[in-house]
Amino acid sequence: MAADVTGPQRSATWDEAARAVISFFERLVTDDADVPTVLAQSAALLGCDVGVVSADGDRTLSGGMPWESYPPDAPTLQLSTGEFVHLAATPDGVPVDLVLEQLGQTLRFALLRQRARCGRPEPLGVLLTQAHTPQGKDALRELQLSPHTVIRVVLVAGGQSDAASVRNQIAGRSAFVRMAARGRGWVLLARDDPILLQLDVPTGARVAVSRAVRAVEVTEAFAQARAALRFTQPSTHDHGPYTIEESAVVTSDVLGSYGMLAERLSADDIDAVDDVRLLNALVRSDGGEMLQTLDVVVSTQTLRQAARQLHLHHNSVSHRVARAEHQLGFSIAEPYGRNRLFLALLLRRLQISHDLM
Repeated sequence: MAADVTGPQRSATWDEAARAVISFFERLVTDDADVPTVLAQSAALLGCDVGVVSADGDRTLSGGMPWESYPPDAPTLQLSTGEFVHLAATPDGVPVDLVLEQLGQTLRFALLRQRARCGRPEPLGVLLTQAHTPQGKDALRELQLSPHTVIRVVLVAGGQSDAASVRNQIAGRSAFVRMAARGRGWVLLARDDPILLQLDVPTGARVAVSRAVRAVEVTEAFAQARAALRFTQPSTHDHGPYTIEESAVVTSDVLGSYGMLAERLSADDIDAVDDVRLLNALVRSDGGEMLQTLDVVVSTQTLRQAARQLHLHHNSVSHRVARAEHQLGFSIAEPYGRNRLFLALLLRRLQISHDLM
C-alpha cells in the first residue's frame, strides 16, 4: 500500500512540520513499505532525490542518483544496519535532523524485512537468544553496541502503531536501537535513558520495561520484561503518569519477589486457586467497575481514600466492597483479608496475561 505523500506545508511552524514528518514516516512503517517505496515517497515529500548506499560505499542499493553524484555536503546518515542514506539537498521548511532520524528508522525496518525474506537472521532476534555466542557478538556489532553498553528491553503488547508510538518516544532521546515483532507483540531494544521509565502508553496497549543491564545480558533482560508484562493492564489513557493500580507500564525494578510468580506459575496453576475463580465470577457479574474499585481499595489505607481516588461517594464504594466480600467469602477490612484480595487480583492478572508474548 502506497503511503500518503502529503507533507508539511511551507507555512507550517517548526513544531507542526516536525509532527507532520513523524506522522508521515509512521504511516510508511505501518504500511510495511519496502525500500523503493520508502525512497520514492520520501523524495516526493522532501522535493529532492533520496538514496541508500551500501556500507562499503561501492554500490547504490536504491534511489535515483549514483553515489558519486551526491554533493559533498549532502545530508547523510549511517544506519545501524551499515548502509548510508543520502539526501541530494537540504530540504526547505522541515527539520533535517528529524527527517534523517525518521527516514533512517523507516529504512532500517524496510531493509531488515528485505533481509528476512532473503533468509538472513534479524540481529535483535539473534541477540535475544544467543547473546553469549559468536553469533550474538556479531549481532552486537551490527547493532553498534558494545557488550558493556547499558540497555533495557521494552515489550509492547499491542498493534504496530502502538509499538511505533513507544519507539518514537525513545527515538526522540536518541536511545532507540531496534524494534522487532515477537509473538503477539513487539520487542524494542534501547540504551538506558530516563524516558524509558516515563513512557506514554497508547490506549489499549501494555508496556513492560526490563532492568538496566549490560548489552551482553540482554537475554536476561528479555526474560525480566516478559515477567513484568504479565503484571500489566491495558492502558486507559494515552498519556501518563499511570498509577500503580492502572499498571499500563510495569518495570522490572518494582516487581521484587513478585516477579517469581510470573516465572513459576502457569495459567493452569492459577485456574486451581479458589479465590481467583470467585474473583473471576464477580468480575463477570459486576464488570470492570468492580475490578477497578477492588484494585484501588487494596492500594489505599481506607475506603474513604479509595472513594476520593475513584471520584465516588463513600457509600458507593462501601456497597461494592460489601458485595465483593459476600461473593468472595472473606472480609476485606482486615489486613489479612486485604492482602488475600491483593494476591487474588495479582494472580488474576497473571492468568489473563500469560500469552501476551
